[in-house]
Amino acid sequence: MCLLGRVALLFTTLLPAALTFGGAEPVAIDYLGQPPPGCFPERFAPDLLQPNEWGPVFSPDGDELFYTWQNPDGSQDYHLRYRRRVGGVWSPAGPAPFSDPNGAAELEPNFSPDGQRLYFDSERAGGFGGADIWYVEKTATGWSAPINAGSAINTKANDNFPFFAADGTFYFCSDRDNKQWDIDIFTAPLRDGSNLSPQRLEPTVNSPRWDSCPTAVGSGLLFNAQRDGSAKTGSLYFSARSDSGWSEAEMLPPCYNGPAGTWGIVLSPDRRVLFFYQKGVGVLWIDASVVAYFGVKQAPFDYVTGWYAANRAQMAQALHPQLAKRQVVSDLEVRAVSYDWMIDATERGVGRIADPKAGRKDISILAVDANTANIRVISERFLDYLHLVKIDGQWKIVNALWDYAGAGGPGARPELQRTLKDYAQCWRSGDRAGMAGLLHREIADRRVLSSTQVANCGYDAVLANVGQRVRYPDSQAVKIEILDCQDTLASAAISDGQSAEFLQLHYAGGVWRIVNVLRNYALNDET
Repeated sequence: MCLLGRVALLFTTLLPAALTFGGAEPVAIDYLGQPPPGCFPERFAPDLLQPNEWGPVFSPDGDELFYTWQNPDGSQDYHLRYRRRVGGVWSPAGPAPFSDPNGAAELEPNFSPDGQRLYFDSERAGGFGGADIWYVEKTATGWSAPINAGSAINTKANDNFPFFAADGTFYFCSDRDNKQWDIDIFTAPLRDGSNLSPQRLEPTVNSPRWDSCPTAVGSGLLFNAQRDGSAKTGSLYFSARSDSGWSEAEMLPPCYNGPAGTWGIVLSPDRRVLFFYQKGVGVLWIDASVVAYFGVKQAPFDYVTGWYAANRAQMAQALHPQLAKRQVVSDLEVRAVSYDWMIDATERGVGRIADPKAGRKDISILAVDANTANIRVISERFLDYLHLVKIDGQWKIVNALWDYAGAGGPGARPELQRTLKDYAQCWRSGDRAGMAGLLHREIADRRVLSSTQVANCGYDAVLANVGQRVRYPDSQAVKIEILDCQDTLASAAISDGQSAEFLQLHYAGGVWRIVNVLRNYALNDET
């Protein structure tokens, strides 16, 4: 078949003729009468959905609900369950009105954006082989008989997990051309009223293993994947889309990923909440605004929101166990708190506010590379500069320098630049006396060793290393960057192409002093 014919077939098969995108605001959904979730996962309707049921999809008008039921014995026996709201009252759960009379597997339902079609995958008779994608159409009396989505999508392999993004882009999964259990995500974007021919997403999303359950959220894609380190039935990953393509997928934090596997991702039609399923636990849900913070912003988001919500688990997820959180009191003293103090204070509600979702959380990425990041956070009362490290695929906060927001006028930038240049020069020349005037007496010069260990040098140890260890040798060009400067605090980076260190500084009495350092060094024997 020529490409033009393939595109036309795909369009007429997948999209209702009158389908439009955008326009009116989505209808607010009732969600089975459940109060809306916060910014940390919690069980959805535990009295109404059992641990063997997942993927609740509400119709755009909010009056119908479909989801997948699996036989509690764990067999590959799947069926669609259905509820309808009439007069504001939800019906008891029952089989979908179009269920296969022969009991063929049916699962993973998803609505078209206008609610006029419901897509699902099934092994019912009449397909092209394996599992196929089918749909039913809305009628005056309910739903039509199932219709196969056609050869433009379905093959003799397994084709499943259908999903329509709000812009009309169609996502699905298939193991076509692959070995068993190597399932990839495909997409068919909408262009000028037609869906293009399906294309396999790039390797930053698809891996040599299982990649499935695609759900487009904002400018990114959530999906389930089975990769090294994943649970048996996979974990949730996120990839962000930009003009240059899809970013390298990152596993979401443990609060999303259960030990036995996580899948069944659903974005509600009003785009306000995300659902996902943890095997053995049930369906969980969370406010969809969290999507904007997936990736390197997740730990700072949990740091602020966990504080606001008095959520111990959320705060613990954000922090490295060897956290050094510090406020400068004087040239000789800092007020330091530990991981344990932060967890305890969070649980006691020291920072609790009435509406954690609405609380201020301005999070800015100042610099990021493969395994370190510098972040600025401005919250309701505080300004924090954060050093993050990525260990075992998860970002953790290891250093924090903070003060009250608006605590003083901004420190002078020329003096800051001079301090940074002098710091690099003192390491290069071995000038201990010069270095002593640049460091706060309570400096913490740190290098992360593992998920539990951090090597730390204090003031005396740093000075002892000056002259013995040469950083920034003359043969290397040194790059100095002021990443940010707010009030009396600053964040900076110094590198020479082989190694780097990230500095947090405090300004008082006309002098900038270095308080926290995170090293990312080739000098791995340095302690």
